[in-house]
Amino acid sequence: KEFTIDYAVCIFCGNCEEACPEEAIFMSDDYEIPMLNREDMKYNLEQLSVPIEQLKDRVEFTRKMYGKWNY
Repeated sequence: KEFTIDYAVCIFCGNCEEACPEEAIFMSDDYEIPMLNREDMKYNLEQLSVPIEQLKDRVEFTRKMYGKWNY
């Protein structure tokens, strides 16, 4: 199954983060994505993957704010 996010049309609203059934999408404050070619703005799963250690603060914040994770 292929997964891509096209930043050429993304408005950084967070709906994908909220709707993800696996709770695997986390938004960040990194909005600067300069590209010369629109095709370069399509990111696949490998390009979007980040080790969980780098997301630790974001995961904790999201759990506190929304309380929907019960681990």
